[in-house]
Amino acid sequence: MPYTHRNTPSGYRYDSPVLLGEGTNFPKFLAALCSQHVAYDPGCKMGGLFTGKITQKARSQFRISLRRLNVLYNRIEPVDL
Repeated sequence: MPYTHRNTPSGYRYDSPVLLGEGTNFPKFLAALCSQHVAYDPGCKMGGLFTGKITQKARSQFRISLRRLNVLYNRIEPVDL
């Protein structure tokens, strides 16, 4: 989804068009992961380091480039908001 960062209270403005992908399944995802079109990018957010009350939040995120979306979806089309 395209966006513009602004220095306003909301911070972001989402722009048109967005890409709508249809027709996918888990075997397509696994094939894209095995062929390295999809990358697994784990991360960990830590807070409270200076207060002594440490909190952790794990996140699991998968990434793919826009030009490789066709390996995940049967059809991709731009949609205006």
